[in-house]
Amino acid sequence: MGGSDKGWALRRGEPLVQAVLAQLRSQVSGPVIVSANRSLAAYAALGCEVVPDGDPLRDEGGGTAGPLAGMLAVLAHLARAQPGRAVAFVPCDAPEFPADLVARLHAAAGQGAAVACSGGRWQPVFCLLPAGALPALRQAWEGGERRPESFLRSLGAVAVDFPAPGAFRNCNTPEDLA
Repeated sequence: MGGSDKGWALRRGEPLVQAVLAQLRSQVSGPVIVSANRSLAAYAALGCEVVPDGDPLRDEGGGTAGPLAGMLAVLAHLARAQPGRAVAFVPCDAPEFPADLVARLHAAAGQGAAVACSGGRWQPVFCLLPAGALPALRQAWEGGERRPESFLRSLGAVAVDFPAPGAFRNCNTPEDLA
């Protein structure tokens, strides 16, 4: 996307983040938290808590450390604000994820973690993590792990199959938005 903030890219006249938030809010009962490395005030204006996701172990916002950094930042935030919760994660660039994503991940996870799977392929940015995964995630991050799939596999996350083709298609180019 040429370095632009994908959450604000327009698809069908609407920013991606708004479509994702509408879909997610219909599936969760708790607050929605946006993990972001820029446009923090704009995301907050959507009625969400916003957690900077630079290097979450050093409280440096503004980085581009990737989705695992966002997961760590959110779990660390919730450990202080709402310990004991499970957290569903979805990216801002995939507005057509399944309407039953969170319910199915939650049902499969039990007290552990769950990850969406489609066509035999893990979709690691669509996952559910228990707040109790924070120490393991912190340790993995400190050890240099930056790939969500590797971390989820180390946790023994349960894979939940979603057979619908394109269920986790994301928008990475202007052509994808069209």
